[in-house]
Amino acid sequence: MGLIRRLCEMFRLMVGVPDYQRYVAHLRAHHPDTPVPTEGEFVARCQKARYEGGKQSRCC
Repeated sequence: MGLIRRLCEMFRLMVGVPDYQRYVAHLRAHHPDTPVPTEGEFVARCQKARYEGGKQSRCC
């Protein structure tokens, strides 16, 4: 994996946004019947899970 890609991944994880491509690969491999959200929907759900007051919720 290239240095730039690793830095981008690290930055996204620091701000609470997991890697969308990795999430899609996981869904397709382990949950083939689950609809794949758009990247925008994925980011919105992750941000909501991170900042929603008092609730412990994972976005992926």
